[in-house]
Amino acid sequence: MPPILPQRTMIVTLLASAAVVFVIFFVLIGDTMGKVIGIVIPLALIFWTIFSTVKERRADVDAVGKRKAILDGSYFRDPAWREAYLAYKQAHPWETCKGDDVRRDLSRRYRRSSHITFGIVSILLLFATVVGLVTAFDPILLLGFPFFGWLLWIQITGFLGRPVLKWYRTRRTDPQFPEYEASYRKSQILCYRTPELTSGISIGPTHILLFDKEDIHTIELSCAKEMTRKVVRQKDYQDSTFVGDKYRHFAVLHVETPRGSFDLPTELDEYQVEMAIEAFMRLRGAQPNETGYDIALHNENVT
Repeated sequence: MPPILPQRTMIVTLLASAAVVFVIFFVLIGDTMGKVIGIVIPLALIFWTIFSTVKERRADVDAVGKRKAILDGSYFRDPAWREAYLAYKQAHPWETCKGDDVRRDLSRRYRRSSHITFGIVSILLLFATVVGLVTAFDPILLLGFPFFGWLLWIQITGFLGRPVLKWYRTRRTDPQFPEYEASYRKSQILCYRTPELTSGISIGPTHILLFDKEDIHTIELSCAKEMTRKVVRQKDYQDSTFVGDKYRHFAVLHVETPRGSFDLPTELDEYQVEMAIEAFMRLRGAQPNETGYDIALHNENVT
């Protein structure tokens, strides 16, 4: 049996709630105020059910046309999109490595003001724990050291960039590691940041470096065979109610090595994806119209 769709769940939940409210207030309580509540609230729930259903259906209809345009490439060849793309590229040029310290440059791309704020809060809580132990010793306060210490460690590693720390810890013994750093220093860099995500791509003379919130991947340019675009339509729900949709864009690097072939997707802004594909094609001597496209659907419940 297939899972119940969020839209169907929402409809059943709201209609069932309307029925329960009607029975409780209109039938069981039965006074004037109860009858008013028993009518108004169910009608409001039914109206909201119809509104949310129509909103989602309209979004699905609009998505059909956009899906077709994305798959055949006409969406990205549209003059209005090209004009917006050129304006974006002029306003947001490729970045470069600041200085010779690759680790510091990568770390600053993961850095957020919240790491400093919560780091200070963690230090203050540790200090308050020490004061509490000195002034009024209570064994339970000892639990504050591992807990607040762990919070401080999370903020410090977040400030330094956990993927960067992991990359240096696992790859710095690689004989090619100096080549990775040298290529990054001379590379063109795109960085994409949202409240939930830090990701990007670095295209250097000998290596391509991909980074996201989980990991950093370094690929020799000779092993990078193709770069295409993947578009994911994400439908967002809150308490089973449709609240909207958005499109996420990925630059997908197709890699072939002696050990096998695999794909590495990196989420970027839709215009950044185009910039990355164009830069990669210039390196490979290909034409922009040789790009492939893919689109998928992803449902996400947001609380």
